[in-house]
Amino acid sequence: MGWMSVEVDGSILRNNLRAVKSLLSPGTAVAAVVKSGAYGHGMVEAARAFTEEGAEVLAVSMPNEGVELREAGFPQPIILLGGFFLEDAEVVVKQRLSPVVSCSEAIDALARAASRCGERLGVHLKVDTGMGRRGCGEDELRDLLDRISSHPELSLEGLLSHLSVADVDDEEAREYTQQQLIRFNSVVEMVKRAGFRPRWVHIANSAAIAWYPKSHHTLVRPGIVLYGGLKGFEEAKEAMRVASRLVEIRQVKKGSCISYGRTFVAPRDMLLGIVPVGYATGYLRGISNKGFMVVRGRRVPVVGTVCMDLTLLDLFQVPEAEIGDEVVLMGRQGEAGVSVFEIAEWLGTITYEVFCLLGNSVFAERRWIEPA
Repeated sequence: MGWMSVEVDGSILRNNLRAVKSLLSPGTAVAAVVKSGAYGHGMVEAARAFTEEGAEVLAVSMPNEGVELREAGFPQPIILLGGFFLEDAEVVVKQRLSPVVSCSEAIDALARAASRCGERLGVHLKVDTGMGRRGCGEDELRDLLDRISSHPELSLEGLLSHLSVADVDDEEAREYTQQQLIRFNSVVEMVKRAGFRPRWVHIANSAAIAWYPKSHHTLVRPGIVLYGGLKGFEEAKEAMRVASRLVEIRQVKKGSCISYGRTFVAPRDMLLGIVPVGYATGYLRGISNKGFMVVRGRRVPVVGTVCMDLTLLDLFQVPEAEIGDEVVLMGRQGEAGVSVFEIAEWLGTITYEVFCLLGNSVFAERRWIEPA
């Protein structure tokens, strides 16, 4: 039995996808981003929920994720957002994956693999409009288009870019996002003038879907919004609940030093609950002396330094607690709860990281539920 359980409510994920689709114009399709284990929610299960609710395309990072989805029976287009190693080009072709490319080496490797397999492969060409990560420059675009068209085994299936600050709500970020969108629109027109008509044109991530409707084009790529982690978009709810149990309860005297580094000294005689989770299970040290968990329907504070696989709680609010009681790290128990946004704030990070850390923990037992 694992020390920690991760429960995902599939009905909430379905509702989140419906909330996204309600923002789109007719003719705009959805590529549900299910990379990294669907941000810790379970890739295959989440992909099934999203496609059953109308997601026409799936998006992952690596070829092995695409292979897993194919083996699970998904026939939908699967975009490889993270690219591939050149030696994996044949796997990409055989599994009918849709790779994102932005360099000649990747294009040539795919063409050779497609030729060997006797297949024709659609690729998505990525242009850097200001993210500064993957993507070709506008000055390279014409050469890469020519390279794709020079290979009869390849076709331009998609054209994309990525926004870097669409989720930041300040004037400078909004201006930068608008500039990225202008650059991308210019690229789209350039590609059309060159005679290409890619089926999928996409730049909109979760935040852009919600707040930049002119970015939608023919395909959008919702990720964090599908899991309820987009700040300010309240129509999408959190679907993940993470829990453990009290493994021990002990009393300590006023003045006792608690956990590593003596970062907490008991201000009174205390009742401490010990939870068998810590940074090895994805509950990080940055939460030390900041966070809360829920026991018997009440929020109780984390005290002392979070250890590798133990965390201490002040049970002053729940003196009736017993060994074996459920402890909620994230999610709700009765009227009380801890949100992913709170944990992200305690850690000084983003909701994406919290979901991935806790949801993908190898120490967690996973359970998928679909309430009526």
